[in-house]
Amino acid sequence: MRPPAALLDQLGRTRLMPATMAGSASIGERRSRRKGQGLEFIDHRPYREGDDTRHLDPHLYARTGEYYLREFARDQQLPVVVLLDTSPSMGAAGTAKLHLSQQLAQILGFIALAGGDSVRIATIDRQGLAVSDRWQGVARSENLFAWISERSASVGTPLAASAERLVKSLTEHALIITLSDWWDEDLPAAIAVLAQAGHTVLGIQILSATEQDPAKLGDGLMTIVDSESGEERAIVIDEHIVEQYREALETHRNHLLTAFRSRGWSFVSLTDEDDLADICLTKFRSLGVVS
Repeated sequence: MRPPAALLDQLGRTRLMPATMAGSASIGERRSRRKGQGLEFIDHRPYREGDDTRHLDPHLYARTGEYYLREFARDQQLPVVVLLDTSPSMGAAGTAKLHLSQQLAQILGFIALAGGDSVRIATIDRQGLAVSDRWQGVARSENLFAWISERSASVGTPLAASAERLVKSLTEHALIITLSDWWDEDLPAAIAVLAQAGHTVLGIQILSATEQDPAKLGDGLMTIVDSESGEERAIVIDEHIVEQYREALETHRNHLLTAFRSRGWSFVSLTDEDDLADICLTKFRSLGVVS
């Protein structure tokens, strides 16, 4: 599995736009709040003994008789981690939901690499948490694509426990892009773990078409199977049940939106019927996820 070449070509100059953080790792293309060696002048400061005299401003000295250094914005990398939920619910109702999440993980990873950021992919699987190598540079895109393609839906640990393990493996504040259906009951705990560690999170919810609108299942008696526990339940689907479900889904989604927006984070909800190109070229841009 690999993203369409034409779509990657259109996204080559696109950049991730995390709302609450700038670069914080090694030298890259992203503008940091830190001062250092770079191209864009931002300020002067008085000369101190031991400073690099190559950055003295002769024009300011000519006007004031005092030595001042020119300071520049420091270009740095943004550490990006794409957390891909591969728990059984992501493989429920066919493979379209997991397939879309894998495609988006590949594309968002590619955008980060093309923008000079560093990228790691993490998945929640039967071993708990699997984390890839750290990749830098767009030439590593094929490694990233292949690693993601090898993932499949399997029994995994709860999202909160996986978030704790991920936090322990990170040595710097990162943008964590989480692709999941966000059905996990431990969501508040997972969000709190990531926030307390100082990370910024972009939440992307991917639902199946029938999870978004169970009316597509039709009416009558049906057996619903919990993909995580295997528990079966007989239920009669009618207009009243569908309306109750829609209200519950809307409440759940609003709770997620509130949890993210209260921290200055972004949250996007999609279905597996959404067009990949439209998501990346239109929806993500309109929501400020990418430039």
